[in-house]
Amino acid sequence: MLWLSYNSVSTATYDLNQEAEDSIKKYVWNGGRVWMSSSDDAGWKDDWLPYYVDLADIEGQKSESTMASGTLFNEPNSIDPDYLMMGEPLINWDSKYTVLANAEYNVTQAHFLRLNYGSGVYLLTSVDLRGSSSEYDFNNTLMFENGIMYLDSMLTCRF
Repeated sequence: MLWLSYNSVSTATYDLNQEAEDSIKKYVWNGGRVWMSSSDDAGWKDDWLPYYVDLADIEGQKSESTMASGTLFNEPNSIDPDYLMMGEPLINWDSKYTVLANAEYNVTQAHFLRLNYGSGVYLLTSVDLRGSSSEYDFNNTLMFENGIMYLDSMLTCRF
């Protein structure tokens, strides 16, 4: 599993070259799982993704899960998405993405997207896992555990 943490895919800290971007896509295609937590819209780069998605310049909305989220907000921890610290939402995504949670009252902004790609999966989120707000730290830590379990459940055994 590869975790791209806060701002790792923005131009502020973007160090991926074409070879690294292609390696990530190949890794996922062959069964790997990639989780991106929140990023800044300033200089957002999506070249490591096979299909288009963008970020909005808006922060702090509450989230509303969709039926497609499955166990993401329930296993191993029961989490109300309204109590997560969120960064910029994802917007203008390609139709190949599945929306797991929208920004509350706005179906054109997503806080959680999943993309099945080959034998693997991408989980794109705007969950801010930097520990920047003590009132949200506990739920965001639980969300991190849930995200790992969610992606792990997508592993297919190939023998």
